[in-house]
Formats: sequence, C-alpha cells, structure tokens
Amino acid sequence: MIVLSAVLLASSLIVVELWSRPAVRRAEAAPLAVPTAPLSLEGAPRKGDQRSKAVMIIYSDFQCPYCGSFSRDTLPFLETDYVQTGKLMLAFRNLPLQNLHPLAVRAAETGVCANNQGRFWQWHDALFAPGNLLQQEGFASIRAAAGLNPTELDACLSDKNVSGQVSQEIRTAAALGIRSTPTFIIGTRQIDDTVKAVAVISGAVPLKNFRSALDGVVVGRLESR
Repeated sequence: MIVLSAVLLASSLIVVELWSRPAVRRAEAAPLAVPTAPLSLEGAPRKGDQRSKAVMIIYSDFQCPYCGSFSRDTLPFLETDYVQTGKLMLAFRNLPLQNLHPLAVRAAETGVCANNQGRFWQWHDALFAPGNLLQQEGFASIRAAAGLNPTELDACLSDKNVSGQVSQEIRTAAALGIRSTPTFIIGTRQIDDTVKAVAVISGAVPLKNFRSALDGVVVGRLESR
C-alpha cells in the first residue's frame, strides 16, 4: 500500500506539472506587437545626433532592477557603437510600475525636471550607477551627483504639468500594450519628428539582440541615402 500510494502521489505531481506548463509557455511567448501608428518624440529626453534617422525609444522605470542592468551592462556598448557614431538617437519615456516600485513615480517626475535643466542623462546615469539603490533617503545624494539645481528642482516638482507628463507617458505605454520594463521600440524618424516603429524588444536581453535589430534599421537607413 505504501508503494502504491507513493506511485499515485508521484503521478499526480507529474499531471499537475504538465497541466501548468502550457500556461507558462503562453505567457512567455506572447510577443508585443510592433506599433503601427507613428510615435511622438515630443518632450522626450534625447541623446545622440538629432539628425539620425534611426531611433530607439526606451520605456523604463527608475526603480526597476532590470532597467538598471540594461543601463549599466548594455547601454554603454550601444552608445559607443551606435549613438556616438551618429547612427542612432536615443529617446526616453517613463513607465513607473508604481504597484511594484513606490518611489518610481517620484523618480520619473524628477527626471522630467532634470530634463528641464538640461541634465536628464546625468540624473539617469547617477540613479543607475553601480551600487545605487533608490531609497527615500537616497534622493538627495543622487540629485547632487546629477548636478541638479535644488531650488529649480523643488519649484519644478510642484508643477502639475510635470506629473501630467508622466501620467501621459504611462497612458501611452498602456495603449501600446507595454506592461513591463525595460521595453524598447526601434524605428525610423519621420519628417514630422515622429517615429515609425519596426521592432520591439522587451526585457534586459543580451547585446546581440539589440545589434540584430539595430543593424537592420541602420543599414536600411544608409542604403536609402
């Protein structure tokens, strides 16, 4: 009886495992559709040659560990090979996942104000620097590291337009089906300063994934000249 009970128990566990696997696979295999409508760049912090036709829009959360990993481990290589060579322009959009990251909205609003001071990327890099962990007591030191003017910053953060911009970016991400960070939309800039998307990458994937997507856009841009 003991042996039979053990066999039945093992069989039931196998059935449960097999039953649950397809759902996991479906969740992992659900790709994000490439947006068909043009994407606005208005108000987005940018980095790189403003004349570049190739654009990568980064949807990020300042308290997201995977966003930090991308910024530290992958972004420097993309900047060296694509941004600094004039092949690619970066644009940043906020997607604070406030249910998971309680400080993300405040960090996003600070980023909007940092952009108003012309120091968004300094804020971005200081916040995602190795060893930094976004905590309530850490805001002041990160602001200082980014070189933000504290008086201007406090005045900016009280402006409802700042929170409104972050809220609008969250709504836009939801309309595009973006639910996680980081997410990257790669495309070509149009004459009206919008972006025509050609590829979407979700997650802090290996550098080769970015190269594969970007090289297609960059080569196409160069051949069309």
